[in-house]
Amino acid sequence: MQFTLEKFEEKLIQNKQQYQFVDDAIRFLMNTLPIYMVSQTDNTVYVSFNGGKDATVVLFLTYIAIKRLGLDLEMKTVYFLEENSFEEVDVFIEDCRNLLNFSQVKLERNFKESLKDLVQNYQLKSVIMGNRKNDPYCEKMEKLDPSDYDKGYPAFMRINPIINWQYNQVWTFLRDFEIPYCSLYNEGYTYLGNKNNTNKNPYLKYTENNQEFYKPAYLLPDEYEQLSRSSISKKDLEKQFECQLQKHQQMYVIFGNSNQWSQEIKQLQEIHQINEKLSQFLMIFVNTQNKKEYSSSFLKQIYDYSNNCIENKQDLQVNIFGIGQEEFQEMFKLQISQQNFKQVQFNYIK
Repeated sequence: MQFTLEKFEEKLIQNKQQYQFVDDAIRFLMNTLPIYMVSQTDNTVYVSFNGGKDATVVLFLTYIAIKRLGLDLEMKTVYFLEENSFEEVDVFIEDCRNLLNFSQVKLERNFKESLKDLVQNYQLKSVIMGNRKNDPYCEKMEKLDPSDYDKGYPAFMRINPIINWQYNQVWTFLRDFEIPYCSLYNEGYTYLGNKNNTNKNPYLKYTENNQEFYKPAYLLPDEYEQLSRSSISKKDLEKQFECQLQKHQQMYVIFGNSNQWSQEIKQLQEIHQINEKLSQFLMIFVNTQNKKEYSSSFLKQIYDYSNNCIENKQDLQVNIFGIGQEEFQEMFKLQISQQNFKQVQFNYIK
């Protein structure tokens, strides 16, 4: 199915609380765009779009913001050309151009000189970027972040509408709202650069009939996103993950019925690469065929688990997995919210 603005707005209105982070990003852009435009018909704001998942998110968020503002404005993008780029990325970028009808400036990969060219010859005042705080060198960035003028970069404003988003929120937006994304993300890649600096993510690999395959990127836990970057080692990521587990307890909630649980557990183990060293989690089984059993069977487990998290001053990360989650989601959230966790983060794994 193809993205349409009408379907997007309808889904957002129907599930506004669930997608509050999406609406917040759009409203931020609606407040920010008019400040950096010369006029309502002269756009000096560019979207940095290279075909990656985060860039795709901000491309569509910007498109939606412009439409909500009712501006008769051409959306402008800039693409810093990659040597030895993926053909799939080039095809996807062209598909997006046909869908959203934006203009594109292509520049050589010398980033600093290309930015100077944009400012001097294309009247660039600001760039909307898909940076997030867990990206390399972005941990100190803010939603509005001036360029590093003291390091020789031209003066412009970096606009980062998803700087505080988590990896799972990126995929929630793309998949729940039927936003198109590059096909390489279905082949084990979680980051897209060029063919020389991009690997399939090893935490998505599995073996079947003595053959290796890779699961799609949206099945990956947040902690292992960066393993598609050849510059970051698996050892470093595991160290980071151990640090995360000092703050977060893991809860896996398996929805379905007894006939499906064994298959879902196998898939869950493959996806999350659970091992004794790193896993501190509670696994709860929820029979979606029996509401009475659902409402009572695991309340004590949640209560005991929450007391342990509170005692150790830990947050809780809840990974909801399996079928039937839509019907039981609100009931489950209510039960969780009644406990005194420091902070709860929900990951919906479809």
